[in-house]
Amino acid sequence: ISTTNPNFFKNLTSLKTLLLGYNNYGMNLARLSVRANEKLAVLDLSYNNVSEVPADYFSGLYSLRQINLTRNRISHFDIDLTDLLSLVLLNLSYNAIKTLYPSMKTKIETFDEIPET
Repeated sequence: ISTTNPNFFKNLTSLKTLLLGYNNYGMNLARLSVRANEKLAVLDLSYNNVSEVPADYFSGLYSLRQINLTRNRISHFDIDLTDLLSLVLLNLSYNAIKTLYPSMKTKIETFDEIPET
């Protein structure tokens, strides 16, 4: 799959797990809107040839616990993690990340300070 209707997941408001690994969303990731899925806990976008993730892509996904972006082509990562209060796993392995903005580094370092539930 390389593209879907932007509203494809909009009405799936009870969706908790979305496994889209091994597709080819690449430059079309911004068109794949998951913001309406407030109950989404697991999002797998691995092996999708993604080079850029919009900064506000995960906004409003308060229940999101796991994000898998492994094996893409991401070179910089400056994502707003403010709403990701439940996040316990952010997998960015096997990307080409050259730049990690100071604001992102600070947010990642605070993950160790969050008590386990």
